[in-house]
Amino acid sequence: MQARKGINLNLDADLTVRLQRAAQARRETARGLAHELLERGLQQEAQSRKARLVLASLTPREREVALLTLGGCTNRQIAAALVISTETVKTHVRHVLEKFEARSKADLRLRLRRLDLNQTG
Repeated sequence: MQARKGINLNLDADLTVRLQRAAQARRETARGLAHELLERGLQQEAQSRKARLVLASLTPREREVALLTLGGCTNRQIAAALVISTETVKTHVRHVLEKFEARSKADLRLRLRRLDLNQTG
């Protein structure tokens, strides 16, 4: 079995010192902490990319409902704002939740807040 070569990252001095201090505080090696932080960052990036794709796949009405949900509107408020029935809002919310694999409107709000919606068009 061939050993994989690691990536040699050249960090600036300030970042290196901060990494070393954080590792010491956690009683870890700087290398171990760097690995953990990079792994977590890459996972978050993948989740963000997936969420952006899902957001782009929403119908215009689903997107409106999602953004009003993000603003904390109730189904009744969304219905009034979009001049549609609350049952139609419930259907749109259900579709949006399914597409984002979210369990609730609160979960959806958390996922949407992580996105910079100004960059998604």
